[in-house]
Amino acid sequence: MENSTPAELYAKLHTGNPGDLDFYREQCLGAQSILELGCGYGRVIEALAEEGRQLVGLDLNRGLLALAARRLRPYPSARVVLVQGDMRRFAFERKFDRILIPYSALYCLLSGDEVRACFRRVAEHLSPGGRLIFDAYSADVFHRELPSDGASADGDEPESDEVANIVHEGIAYQVVEQADWVRVLQRLDVVYAYEPRQGGHSIAAHIAHRYLLSDQVAPLLEAAGLQLETMAGDYAGSALDDDSDLMIVTALLA
Repeated sequence: MENSTPAELYAKLHTGNPGDLDFYREQCLGAQSILELGCGYGRVIEALAEEGRQLVGLDLNRGLLALAARRLRPYPSARVVLVQGDMRRFAFERKFDRILIPYSALYCLLSGDEVRACFRRVAEHLSPGGRLIFDAYSADVFHRELPSDGASADGDEPESDEVANIVHEGIAYQVVEQADWVRVLQRLDVVYAYEPRQGGHSIAAHIAHRYLLSDQVAPLLEAAGLQLETMAGDYAGSALDDDSDLMIVTALLA
């Protein structure tokens, strides 16, 4: 589950989806206790930090948690606890009004059993009337368009695409993405190559995803004692359809 990207480079490349912070702020109005699973470098928790609110961020990656701690220092009035842990088997001695899994972090769980384990922990930690909220990229359309033999997207070597240009410690990097895509496993294994534009050593980082299809979400929730409340295709609440880039889910205790 732990990605291999150096924390600072990960933070500069993975900056969230447009509108996601406003969405989570709205969804957490009135919530006094919030748990974020896969909190990374603290981008979402920072947006939710306010006086009197209790926030817990959990992530497996020590480097990202160190960045989060640094990011959250200016918010002493908010009670923020950062915990290194696994979203499949966390345990806290309290319940939460909101449990969040932003920015496709749920896809870092690489089997249905792992997703169910996570959702069971969520159900155990939700307050009465509380909500689980997560967003991820919508996979239904590209999953249907893949070959039926379970090979990579085109059956050949994975294609490479330039996805970003970033500067880190004074070095300009071109970031190239290469994805190996296996339909039968609903699996994307992505390598990001950070290539210095002025020459030098490149850095390769791997992230593995197992995406979910929209019709798999409700059964996974139900198996864990949760009930699907809404499923949308954008942060404004539009219906999920073939034009949707995102899948945004809210769920309640069953």
